[in-house]
Amino acid sequence: MEKKVIGILGGMGPLATADLFRKMVEHTRAGRDQDHPRILVDCNTNIPDRTAALLHGGTDPVPELTAAARNLERGGAQVIAMPCNTAHGFYDAVQAAVAVPVLHMIRLTAQALTERGVDAAGLLATDGTIQTGIYQRSFQDTGVTLLTPEAEDQQAVMDLIYRGVKAGRRDFDASAARRTMERLLEKGAQTLILGCTELPLAVELYHLAYPCTDPTLELALGALRFAGCETV
Repeated sequence: MEKKVIGILGGMGPLATADLFRKMVEHTRAGRDQDHPRILVDCNTNIPDRTAALLHGGTDPVPELTAAARNLERGGAQVIAMPCNTAHGFYDAVQAAVAVPVLHMIRLTAQALTERGVDAAGLLATDGTIQTGIYQRSFQDTGVTLLTPEAEDQQAVMDLIYRGVKAGRRDFDASAARRTMERLLEKGAQTLILGCTELPLAVELYHLAYPCTDPTLELALGALRFAGCETV
């Protein structure tokens, strides 16, 4: 069977885009180059900040998001993966702009946790993702309770994302984020959802060894399955 072409609608941020690409490569069961899918990447760093748009009247990211989606479709992408949780607040507009399927990373994550029998999960994400209820809507009727940080702890998550990973700071002090993660686990979270695509990178960079669920990985696996690839 001929494999479908995957398009990555990236740039939000560049490291998160590279992380999705790497996970697609690492999780394809392949013995040679030709066993991997063809992957097109549009690392569109002109897409305005999604949290600023959702919560503070910032520049609308939809024109750049839809332009990138159409660019991938014109290039031959038969399915599109968008490695940004907050951008899923604009998912409907992106899907409406193209004829090919746009995978929904958060729904894929909800499905994965339901299949694993998780009852409660801590949500680590941007203010935009949490306050607009993107995850809460996707997790309705799944039986998985979402726990979110208190205000002070949420600021620690935002600092980890923006002042740590997005700023390229390998020396960032992640101790406040550690306390946030530990408090969610103490409240009964069985796993911590890394609900911003910078957070899997933060876990690796700052050695945050806690039970986590990676939506970027769920998106990678979903894209590979759609493309007709075997996964590992």
